[in-house]
Amino acid sequence: MGLFGPFGGLTVNSPSTYSLGEPQKKMDKDKIIAFLEEMIDALTFRRVALLALLATITISLLAIFENRSAVFAAIYKTAEEQTSVAWTLSNESKNQMIQLTAPDRNLVGVVILSDVDLKKNRRNPKFLFIKDKADSDKVMPMVSKLLPQALFDYDSKNTEQMVAMLNNEFKCVPTSETHYTRFFPELVAKYPVSCRIAVPPFFGEFAGYITAILTRKPTAAEYDALKIEMNRIAIETYLRDISKKPVV
Repeated sequence: MGLFGPFGGLTVNSPSTYSLGEPQKKMDKDKIIAFLEEMIDALTFRRVALLALLATITISLLAIFENRSAVFAAIYKTAEEQTSVAWTLSNESKNQMIQLTAPDRNLVGVVILSDVDLKKNRRNPKFLFIKDKADSDKVMPMVSKLLPQALFDYDSKNTEQMVAMLNNEFKCVPTSETHYTRFFPELVAKYPVSCRIAVPPFFGEFAGYITAILTRKPTAAEYDALKIEMNRIAIETYLRDISKKPVV
């Protein structure tokens, strides 16, 4: 209608009333797109890094599994090179192990400390305590006739347990899967779980191991407490009786 409307006023049809917001909208859109691109890049990098890490771990585990015989041989050879030295178990160390069977704990029924000669593939109990007198009277006369025993033999489960122990693992297994069941099968039901720890429980030295045979399956709290206590006894026995160092 020309420059003037029906009421004689100025008609505002200028594009300036809406074109002023265009640059701002375009800027906001660019920022959003840039932000999304950065997020995608970051997520992609993290995903690639995670996949790379998982791939490395998988390859390492496969390599260890494929070369498990060589890994075992290296562990065994390191321990075997240690010279076997005769040592005497002190009364203090014996008492510490007997305390594992204390009545207030009501968990450990048998404690054994085995002396090991890796070069001869031989283990021999240096100390054996059985809480139940009737079981003790039955087992003790047989022990001297059955020993020493081979550390590694034809039993794959025994070999697996010994490798774990040499690798300083604290491990509890069903007694029915240990070599004890070969000699005392009637006692397996009464003592269903066996736990072992190396003496000492760290790399570079190996003299033997402690076995605690339990009267029942331990709770999670009992398992943790037993692990801590057996580690302490193994270390102190090594310091006190083998390396002849003071126990702090």
